Amino acid sequence: MKKFYLLSVLLFGFIYVYSQTQITLTFHAKDSLTQNPLALDSVNIKNLIENCDTTLYDSVSVLNLEATWPVGIDEPTSRSSGSFVVMQNVPNPFQGSTLVRIWLKNAGELNLTVYDNQGKNLSQYHNRFEKGWHSFGITTNGTRLLFLMVSDNTTTKTIKLLSTGSGNDGDRISYEGLSDNSLKTLKSVQDSAGFIFYLGNQLQYTAYVDGYRERTLSDNPVLSKSYTFAMRPSFVCGDNVSYSGQNYHTLLIGDQCWFKENLNVGTMINGSQNQTNDSVIEKYCYNNQTSNCDVYGGLYQWGEMVQYLNGASNSTSWNPVPTGNVQGICPTGWHLPSISDWTTLINYLGGTNVAGGKMKEAGTTHWDPPNTGATNSSGFTALGAGMRGNASSFTLFHVQNILSAATEYAPNGGNAVWLDYSSAAGETGGFSKYWGFSVRCVKD
Repeated sequence: MKKFYLLSVLLFGFIYVYSQTQITLTFHAKDSLTQNPLALDSVNIKNLIENCDTTLYDSVSVLNLEATWPVGIDEPTSRSSGSFVVMQNVPNPFQGSTLVRIWLKNAGELNLTVYDNQGKNLSQYHNRFEKGWHSFGITTNGTRLLFLMVSDNTTTKTIKLLSTGSGNDGDRISYEGLSDNSLKTLKSVQDSAGFIFYLGNQLQYTAYVDGYRERTLSDNPVLSKSYTFAMRPSFVCGDNVSYSGQNYHTLLIGDQCWFKENLNVGTMINGSQNQTNDSVIEKYCYNNQTSNCDVYGGLYQWGEMVQYLNGASNSTSWNPVPTGNVQGICPTGWHLPSISDWTTLINYLGGTNVAGGKMKEAGTTHWDPPNTGATNSSGFTALGAGMRGNASSFTLFHVQNILSAATEYAPNGGNAVWLDYSSAAGETGGFSKYWGFSVRCVKD
């Protein structure tokens, strides 16, 4: 009965064990939104069965594998991938003797047995080995098909050996010693010397492109194949943005991506004080109540908003005038809207006379009645946040929302957009830099 079991196992192994072959895996990338091709930074290939990996660095990455068919029976007593790897013998076919290398992932016992194609036990070897590569010599007499079965207490693996001539040492297995043990972890970066692959192993490919989220694919390749990763940008408008302990929704209006909430960043100071250039972002909360910042966002003087860039303050102009976007108190990758950004938004929403209604939250929860024309059809969701005025006073709560622009109209004045409870308009104009207004951020 035992012999019949072995024969059945060997025949099963015979079906699945074949000679080495080379396959080529090619990797490309494209933008998932535009479908435009992208240059890969790197691709990590991990063999989930043999627990080894290699990384390719090239815009179009190619991996050539000297692949071996799965080494026969793999019958783990647990769901682990096995504790050792058996490489195909070299040479194969062979005359008289051949060499087999086995990688032992951890120190432990191994049993090696050579059978002929009738299931007859020809030679055996058993011992305890340390972690690493081990070499074994296999010798035999005659021309015949052989099977080497290797097992520990969890896994059995079998490879096919083809003898084409007689040797002089009979049938035996000899231990040739620990070899090439510099490959301690079976990991490789620029070469795949330690990358073990049997045809049909499950491989996991992870692609990296700067500015995009990593993308992972899995496959069990048995032939040469090309893969294309559809890379999603690291940020897509509509994603949330976490900044300084707050979570902001984003929305696309036309070609612009906006924060859906007023900015609420910094340390609250009393409305009786001016915000100062002290390396700490400061904010006002309406009526000095932090709960109002939680709902309506902070209120910022113009100099604080631009973070005193190029010498700018509430009473002086910047020198030189910055070119391009001004980040100010917005997170990286976002900027304070210029008056041009605000004008683009207003024009997209139908112009000055109607844009405000499309930007204001509908209803009277955060606006005084009648909240004329408010539909919030743009999704901008402006709230009646009010302002901090000149004389340390707070005013216009639920009456107006004045949104600053990172554009000056005078040394002591900045531009802004204002929305009013009694109008559907969205108008722009100049205001004192000392007043505290709401701030939105727009994507670079």
